[in-house]
Amino acid sequence: MTPGVFQTGDDLLRLIDSITVKNGSKLKCYDFVESIVGFCNSDDQDGKIGIVFGLPLTGKTVGMVQAVELLLQQGHRVAYVSLKFSELEAVDDVSAELIELLDSGYTHFFVDEAPYLQKLLTESARLADAFPVKIVATGPDTFKLWYALNLALPDYSVGFSTHCRSFLESKRVIGKGYGEYKAHSGLFIEGQSALGYLKSAIADNLIYSLQEGEDGSSEDSKTDYVGEKQSFYEATAVLLHSVSEVMLRKKFLQLTGLTSETSHKGDYKAEYIAENPKSPIEGFMSFFIKVGCLLEIGIGTSDFDLQPSWCFAHPALLSYEVNDSMESIARYEGVDARVIAKDVSKAAYWAINENIVLCHFLWFADKDEQIFIYRDKEDRDIDIVSINRKLEKLRLVEVTGKSKDEVQRSAKVLFSKAILKNIGVSDSFSITRIIAYNGENKCIEHAKGELFLLKVEDLLCRIKDLDAFLSEIRSPYF
Repeated sequence: MTPGVFQTGDDLLRLIDSITVKNGSKLKCYDFVESIVGFCNSDDQDGKIGIVFGLPLTGKTVGMVQAVELLLQQGHRVAYVSLKFSELEAVDDVSAELIELLDSGYTHFFVDEAPYLQKLLTESARLADAFPVKIVATGPDTFKLWYALNLALPDYSVGFSTHCRSFLESKRVIGKGYGEYKAHSGLFIEGQSALGYLKSAIADNLIYSLQEGEDGSSEDSKTDYVGEKQSFYEATAVLLHSVSEVMLRKKFLQLTGLTSETSHKGDYKAEYIAENPKSPIEGFMSFFIKVGCLLEIGIGTSDFDLQPSWCFAHPALLSYEVNDSMESIARYEGVDARVIAKDVSKAAYWAINENIVLCHFLWFADKDEQIFIYRDKEDRDIDIVSINRKLEKLRLVEVTGKSKDEVQRSAKVLFSKAILKNIGVSDSFSITRIIAYNGENKCIEHAKGELFLLKVEDLLCRIKDLDAFLSEIRSPYF
């Protein structure tokens, strides 16, 4: 056995200090850190492992180290290991050394950047079930982590997502404003463009998933998610259609057996796709949802007749799509690209705002609260509907511009009786109507009820205590 795979004692303290000081995160814990510490201190979570789930550059490692530091301060005996993709022998040593440390009185173990996860996660779940121990793990293969949480080990694992990077958290930890958040959504990609992040983060996750399933490094990989392999094969195929990196293309071709000629033509109807009726773009969407790039959201006239859709969990990805569209427009011939680009830019500005507000409502919804987008046959739509039938509470939210005409159009939709009838609310419901815009916070007394106009940034910062925030705005002393 290789000695010292895990770091403990003074070595661990020095590591914590180096990572947290380097990232400027000393005493600025991410929101998911509190949940990890709660899991580690909870008796009713015995027998389960914690899985930290999220794309690269979303703060997994720093958050893990922050949790370790807090647990040490509480008097727990904690061991931490960070594995690199090539350290296969070290991966084999982890379980053996973990048992030795258990015998020495250690109770909390953190495994970061574990490259071949299935065997480690399965063994960790077995140990957590057999001993009074808490194990928290993460790794570069986001799809694998999703699989472990939802299909392989659903009864033995607890997930901690780093995708819920709210504006308030980003502002508190990083110290930057809403404009920076819109561009990067709290991702740590300084010095790297949104396009560069998209290619590296998503492509790397796909390659990790493909490589583990194909190179025989994991004993379980050939059987543990055969039914899911379709999704990331197809996702990679779609991704390759829009990227030109030679090495990425060669790597994919090597792993899947597709020919270079097929790849360049953009025809990805290989045998494994032809045998499955799901289209490549559906596979791409499926993969994006599973690795946390997209959040599922319903569209309909009530919470009983929703059609599935999605929104971007990371607005940085949506920003990239906007920029890509703008570049494409600039190449059009025979049109005034500047005029079109201006209109697209204006629409995109509010589309990104709408996406961000929607994500926040999804992230912070109560267990009995249903969030959806309202859309009917008369082409009426409301950006966000939040309904709690148990408490008989309805919130209607429109995200719009600052002009008087835009506010009036949104107000007309929010006070529509036909929409309320379609949603299926009775007179006993309390109804809150909100317009999120780029203006001052105010409460307007309307003939049919109150209308709140809220600055987008302020709404995002107070969404967890929204009722109290609205009371402050309603008060004449605000």
